[in-house]
Amino acid sequence: MRKWGMNVKFLRGMAALFVLGMILGAMAVNVLADSQVNRAGILSDYFLRQYKYLEIDTVELFLYILKKRLKWVFLLWAAGFTAAGSLCGAGYVLWMGFSVGILMGVAVLKLGIFGLLFAAAALFPQSLCYGPAWVFFLNGISLKAPGGGRYPRAADGTARYILLIAGMCLFMIFGILLESSINPWVVKWALRLIWG
Repeated sequence: MRKWGMNVKFLRGMAALFVLGMILGAMAVNVLADSQVNRAGILSDYFLRQYKYLEIDTVELFLYILKKRLKWVFLLWAAGFTAAGSLCGAGYVLWMGFSVGILMGVAVLKLGIFGLLFAAAALFPQSLCYGPAWVFFLNGISLKAPGGGRYPRAADGTARYILLIAGMCLFMIFGILLESSINPWVVKWALRLIWG
């Protein structure tokens, strides 16, 4: 079934994989709670207390995040030309869910209930841009992959697929701008609420 050009069955599967990844991430944190979580440097008491006084070079942060994020966009886009495109997209969604589960689990173990506030602050506002962009992008990959059945002619499909990567890059750049400029302020605000 398709709504607004979206493969609803595929999207349900991706949502289930994301939730499964979150559960696995939270379970991993609980299994490693005593040995590894206490050494989580970025969420150590010292780092969190110092972060609110840290001056952040937004240009350097933007370039660093740009390199990290767009690498995966182009790799998944290239994988979409193969039969493994949908499988690679599914693996990426599972990994993202796992990462969110670990972030939330470690934050709650380190900060208690305030860890949820910290995790929400760490993901805001860039997730408002990244989330919908990834949904449309991964849907486009699933439709391009052999057997996706979306594009009737090869030329039409390739042109749409090039527009897909262009649109994804624009959304990602906007999200990266949010992540490198507004997110540090949001995280500092949340830490001031937590630590006083």
